[in-house]
Amino acid sequence: MEGRDGHDEWRDVSRRRLLQGGSALLGSTAFSGVGAAVDDTDPTDPVDDTLSAVEPEVRGVYMMPLWYWDTAEVPTGRQKMREWLDRAEESGLNTVFAWIESDGVASLLGEPAYAESDYYDFWNPDHQWDPLGELVSEAHTRDIEVHLWYSFTRYKRSALRIPEYNPDLEVLPTGDPDWASIRLEEWENGYRDPSHSMVGGEAVCVNEIDCHDWTLHVLGRVFDQYPGLDGLHIEEPGYLAVDRCVCHRCQERYGSIFDDDPANLIDHTYYATKPYYDDERAVHTRCHGTDEFVERLHGWWTDRMDDEVLSFNGSWAWEWDRVRGRNWAQWSHEGWVPYFFPQVYTDDTDYFEHAVQYAMEWLGEDATIAPIAGLEWGGGSNDVSTVLEQIETGRASDGHAGTAEAGAGLFSGHALSADMTVGLRGQPYTRSTSPHWHDEEESDQSRGDLTREELEEQDPFAFTSHWRAADVPGAYTGPPLIEETFESLGI
Repeated sequence: MEGRDGHDEWRDVSRRRLLQGGSALLGSTAFSGVGAAVDDTDPTDPVDDTLSAVEPEVRGVYMMPLWYWDTAEVPTGRQKMREWLDRAEESGLNTVFAWIESDGVASLLGEPAYAESDYYDFWNPDHQWDPLGELVSEAHTRDIEVHLWYSFTRYKRSALRIPEYNPDLEVLPTGDPDWASIRLEEWENGYRDPSHSMVGGEAVCVNEIDCHDWTLHVLGRVFDQYPGLDGLHIEEPGYLAVDRCVCHRCQERYGSIFDDDPANLIDHTYYATKPYYDDERAVHTRCHGTDEFVERLHGWWTDRMDDEVLSFNGSWAWEWDRVRGRNWAQWSHEGWVPYFFPQVYTDDTDYFEHAVQYAMEWLGEDATIAPIAGLEWGGGSNDVSTVLEQIETGRASDGHAGTAEAGAGLFSGHALSADMTVGLRGQPYTRSTSPHWHDEEESDQSRGDLTREELEEQDPFAFTSHWRAADVPGAYTGPPLIEETFESLGI
């Protein structure tokens, strides 16, 4: 296998190779066929549709049902959901990634403590309404697919006990507080039992096999209960904090991989990204767990599913992600990642192009990519013209490094405004089409029924008291992620 620098041993990234591999990336490149699609044109005006896609492509949007429509009055939530889907259809979108966390899944599957909780009874299909079931059916009437968007490792947070750590579950397989991961900081402060109350547990340990089993079992039950779901989208299967995890499991795994004293994992774990590029032992240890889970997930998925689609997201810089166990370049080479969606949240279209093509170079031939452009995210937002430009820039990158560009995702659905809807349906989504994984181009969407004024009159959101922008998956509240990534890679 070859990586983006052409070397066979593409997994063994060193500081020197990163500098060599990245030096050419920032050269000036022209946007082929992009400027004419956006320049100074008012996105509400009719636009020449010569660049609009006619072949199937992903036109996805990421959304959070609990935070959008958990209202006291079911008719209100239902109406807002329908208005949002009307807006998605008018925009020409064909795929919805619906976010749910493990406490929501527990409610969805009837686990009493969660299904009867005021925090999570929204998901309980027997409470007042079935929001996921209705989202699927209502979306399908608009020729929009719904994919479950779920995190295996991160976003383990709950007003109740996190299901993976709950040994008292009645309907689901029992969890175990020992499954939590431990950060280096926690370990050095003396908290070495994953179940200790001072261990944050915001992420499960990727090397805990029983947690792999739990996740696959629970996901299987969700898809059995909702056969209309069109796919599964995995959020960043790995960590965010680079000093995670150093628990007893990870130390044992380290010792078996390197035939070394297990306790020495601590000496190869750091608080910053850069040191890992010259010392990969901890990286191999955490990637071993995510590699194992993704391989199992892919095998499990292909054995039980027919036409449903499996996809993953992460950052666009594999080296930065791999330090966190998000080993998507290798997974792609192994054939375990049918579709990869790199998050490229920036208002600079030059950066967007470089980042998308950088990810494509790591994925290589026979891979398929659909970059995620930012509507609004934790670090900023884009105006309509920038979003349209970035969609076309992604399209123009098709075939780079032998990688297919399959469309785009948009983050996040709460920023799908009337202006954005009108802009998208004018250009680049003038004509509707099916997602990339379908052969046919036909779409049964009904569009053009809502004027700008009617779209502006809609109120498709009812943000709840537990809505926090910082809780949105993908929202990064630290320094600008793209700048940090380039700096840490030496690019």
